[in-house]
Amino acid sequence: MVLGEIEAGLSLWDRFSRLWRQRPVKEESIADRFLMLFGSHGVHRNQIPRFFGHDLTIADVQDQDVLALKLTEEILENACSLFNVNRTWIDGASKDVYPTYCFYKQPEVFDGFLEAIVEKSSEAYFYAFLLVPRNCTYPDQAVLVLQERVGEVGDSEINRFYLCNRWSFCYWKARADLTACLAIVAKHGIFMKGVYADPDYIKEIEDGKKLLGWGCEGGWQVEGEWWEAEDMVYQPDLFLKGLNHKDGYSDISALSRWLELSDKGFMKTEVFPDPLVNDFQEKLFGMKNKRA
Repeated sequence: MVLGEIEAGLSLWDRFSRLWRQRPVKEESIADRFLMLFGSHGVHRNQIPRFFGHDLTIADVQDQDVLALKLTEEILENACSLFNVNRTWIDGASKDVYPTYCFYKQPEVFDGFLEAIVEKSSEAYFYAFLLVPRNCTYPDQAVLVLQERVGEVGDSEINRFYLCNRWSFCYWKARADLTACLAIVAKHGIFMKGVYADPDYIKEIEDGKKLLGWGCEGGWQVEGEWWEAEDMVYQPDLFLKGLNHKDGYSDISALSRWLELSDKGFMKTEVFPDPLVNDFQEKLFGMKNKRA
């Protein structure tokens, strides 16, 4: 009798366990993603009403079902605009959280893009973070993250991000074009830093599919070895660091491309109106002689 009861109990538990495992995972709602969006950028749900407004109350943000009733088209559009995220993501129709911008072989387009962002910004307070892979191997990508302050909550800054990608950091042409864009960033007076980061980490964010969990610290939260990215514009050795040096072809091509872009005015910055062209010319001359 006792054994029979034990077997019946085990059978019931087995059926219950199988039913539990088969239960579908609850899909994130628009209200869930709305709260995630603010939280990942450093705004706690209880801070949303005073930071974002739109007649939302603290009671509204305590329960997702209640919040869903308050999320109008205007609120959703403004939230996406505030943090530069795709409306299709917050709708649940796409995995692409952030739009991404590619300026490979188009530094002049990047110049116009950055100027438009700076001109429309009410805060006019930016940082730039260049995330590059340590121990780079082709086609490892670099990502330039532009960070714009959009407000404050208490003593904490709240930012939005622009992801500029598709620069294979080991490829000479991409390296030179990226450096021209760094010069443009410097020309606009934007402070920038470089970070040698784990390639897998960069892959997670380069396509804009990861909600940046940087909170109020912004790009400063990225882990890695920090360096002065702007110096790629001025120092030939740093400009060439990490390229594929086989037969010297990449170095020579990269230096030639740098000088070509400099002739077009893309390497000029406010800090150094006349870049150290002679240093790049001498480096190129030495590379060619060594290869001959």
